[in-house]
Amino acid sequence: MFGGAIGMGVILLRNSPPQLRRGRAAERDPDRAKPEERRRADLTFSKTQILVNFAVAGGIAVIVQRFVVVLRWIHLYATDYLVSFLFVTGLVLLTSQVIRKGSIFNHSKPAGGLGTFAKAIGATVYVIVVLGLITGSHLIHMTLSDGRWWRFPVIAAASFPLFLFDETALRPAGSNWQSTGLFIITRGLLSAWIATGVLLFNHESTFVALLSGFTFGFWTALWFVATLVRRNVQSPAATALFSALVQGWMFAAWFVTT
Repeated sequence: MFGGAIGMGVILLRNSPPQLRRGRAAERDPDRAKPEERRRADLTFSKTQILVNFAVAGGIAVIVQRFVVVLRWIHLYATDYLVSFLFVTGLVLLTSQVIRKGSIFNHSKPAGGLGTFAKAIGATVYVIVVLGLITGSHLIHMTLSDGRWWRFPVIAAASFPLFLFDETALRPAGSNWQSTGLFIITRGLLSAWIATGVLLFNHESTFVALLSGFTFGFWTALWFVATLVRRNVQSPAATALFSALVQGWMFAAWFVTT
């Protein structure tokens, strides 16, 4: 069922209008699809700078969480620490991007129009309904009860800054495989910071450390799905919205409320 649902989703995403197909070559290999000087102008950070930024942002998030867990009020057992950590990290990363570049979006990669966001939301609905409610519900709890509906948009909004940095700074940093490797390393850094924070300062959220392997696998799978969405919609903001909505729904459905 998962295989069939994923295959159908890929087919639907690949059947895009002709004007969107023309931009796919640039998404598959930006190094060859545009002149070197233009590609460098589009980059906000080099690969090394991205790793340093993630390391610094994760450290700042740990320090902030030592004194106040920003989203403690969403009352997800231990996971409110995780969501708060991702929110603070994303804000720090976007702030560093604005300071360096003066803007979040590059001129050659704007936020996109309403059509791109409609496609991203459609992809989100497909993942949640087909992969989640119809297929995944046989394995794990995927529905939102009355006490979870309001947590869904809150978690999605808190997740959006980090995913937006991924799409505007990390993904353009190299070819698909280079950016994927960079993504895996950065998520490993964040997982290490999260474990450090809960083990040293926030012992009541230690359960999050046990979820590190699960969340790492989820983020990796979400990255590959977001890659397909990005190729179709050609918009970093719309792709970030897709990732944030999917993560918001999954976290709200999976984790225990208190």
